[in-house]
Amino acid sequence: GGVPEMILNGITGTIVNPIDRVAFAQTLMRYIVDPELSLRHGSNGFERVDTKFSMTRHLDQLECYYS
Repeated sequence: GGVPEMILNGITGTIVNPIDRVAFAQTLMRYIVDPELSLRHGSNGFERVDTKFSMTRHLDQLECYYS
């Protein structure tokens, strides 16, 4: 698990091809112009990490794996 599982386009962030400089700049500007969007995506991302990638969840999975 990690970054690819973390980003849900339009929910926890915006997926942009980093090679496409224009799209990348436009996406950054969107977050600058709309701080509520930035906060919403950040909050959604925090909630996703807290539930899907929590330490307790990983420890439970490891315990099942090694049991």
